[in-house]
Amino acid sequence: MPTEIPVIRPLSSGWLAGACAFFVAFGALLVRSSSATPAVTWMFIYRLTDFDSVPAIIAFIRGVRVPIPIVIGLGEIFDNYLFGDSWLVDCLLYRVALVGAFLLAIVLSPRTVTGLATSLFSSAVFLWGTVLVHPGNPQVYDILYPFFLLGFILLIERVRRGGSRGRKQVMQSFAAGFLLSMSELSRPFVLFLLPVLLLMGFLNLRGATRRARIFFLLPLLLISGGWHLYIGITHGELTWTNHSGFNLQRSWPKVPLPALLPETNGAPLGAGRWANLDTPEHQENSRRLETAILGYALDHPVGMLSGLGRRVLLLLAAPTTIYGHHPSHPILWLYRPLVWLASFALLLRLARYARIAYARPLQIVEEPAGQAALAALLSILLLAAGEGGEQARFLLSVLPLLAIVLAAEADQGLAFIAGLQRKELQDCR
Repeated sequence: MPTEIPVIRPLSSGWLAGACAFFVAFGALLVRSSSATPAVTWMFIYRLTDFDSVPAIIAFIRGVRVPIPIVIGLGEIFDNYLFGDSWLVDCLLYRVALVGAFLLAIVLSPRTVTGLATSLFSSAVFLWGTVLVHPGNPQVYDILYPFFLLGFILLIERVRRGGSRGRKQVMQSFAAGFLLSMSELSRPFVLFLLPVLLLMGFLNLRGATRRARIFFLLPLLLISGGWHLYIGITHGELTWTNHSGFNLQRSWPKVPLPALLPETNGAPLGAGRWANLDTPEHQENSRRLETAILGYALDHPVGMLSGLGRRVLLLLAAPTTIYGHHPSHPILWLYRPLVWLASFALLLRLARYARIAYARPLQIVEEPAGQAALAALLSILLLAAGEGGEQARFLLSVLPLLAIVLAAEADQGLAFIAGLQRKELQDCR
C-alpha cells in the first residue's frame, strides 16, 4: 500500500511560459503556408478589386446586406487598397489567429501538470487537424471567432482575479469589450450568444471599478451597437445577414418552402461571378424562409429537437471532408477520436454544473472552463441548427474551446482519483 499520495500542485509560471514558447514554435511551423479566402469574396459576389476608390468603399458600407463581417471585410478592402492584396488579414492575421486561439486555450487551462499536458497535446492535434481540414473552404472568420472570444475570456479572468488596478484595469476591461465586439461581428449567430457573454463579462467585472465596467461596454455600444443600429434602420435587419433563412433551409430541407419573390436583380456583378445576393429581394426571401422554419418548429417541436440532436452528433462526429477536399494524414486518425473525447468531456462538465446549479449557480460563468463549456455548447447548437453541408469547417470554430474543457476534465479526473487514493490510505490507517 502506498505511503504517500500525489498532491496536485499548481505549476510555476516558468513551465507555462516554456509550454507556450514550444507551442508557438510548433504552430508557426504548421501554419507557415496557411491562407484564408477573403471574406469579401463570400459567395463570389464581390472581388477585392471592386473597391479601388473611396466612393466604392463607402457605397459598400452603406449598402451591404450579405453576411460579410464588416470589420474583417473593411480590413481586407483597405489592405488591398493600400498594398495591393489582403495578405495582412488573410495570411498574417489568419496565421496568428490559428496559433493564437489554441495558445489562449493553453493559458486558460488549469495550471497543473495534467491540465498543461492535456491542453498542450490536444491543442497541437487540433491545430494540425485545422490546418489540414480548413483549406476545403478556408473562411477567415471561422478562426477569428474563437481567437477573439478566448481573448475576451482571458481579459475578464485577469480582471476578476484582481491582477490589475487603476488605469491597467480600465484598459483591460476596454480591450475585453473590444474583443467581444469583434467576436460578435465575426459571425452573425454570435448575436444570440451575446446576452450570455455579456453576463459572463459583468459577473467577472463586478469587483472592478465603475469606470472599468463603463469602458467594457463602450466598444460594444459604439462598434457592435452602432453597426446593428445602422443596419436596423437602413435595412431592417436584426443580424448582419440577408441569407440566414437560406442557411436554415439547407439544414432543414424537409420543411415546406414558402412562396418566394423572384430575384430579378440577382444578375452577377461581373463575368465569372455567382448570382448577386446583396439585394432587398433576397433579404425578403430569407425572412420568409426563417418564418416558415420557425413556424414548423413550433408546430413540430419533438421532431425538430430530434433533428437538432442528429445534427449535433453529425457535427461532433468530426468529419474532415469539405466538398472535394479530402485531406489524408496520419494525424487525422488521432484528431477525430480526440474530438470525441473532448465532446464527452464537455458533456461531463455540463452535467457537473447542472448538479451544482442550485447551490452555486454562478460557478459556470466564473471560471474559464465553465465559460468555454457554455460558449462551446451554444456555438455547437447554433452551428448545427443554422447550416448544413460543411460540418467539418464549422467544428473548427469550437475546437479551442473544447481543448480547455478537455484539460479541465482531465485535471478534475486526476484530482478525483487522488482523493480516492487518499481516502483509501486513511481508511487503512
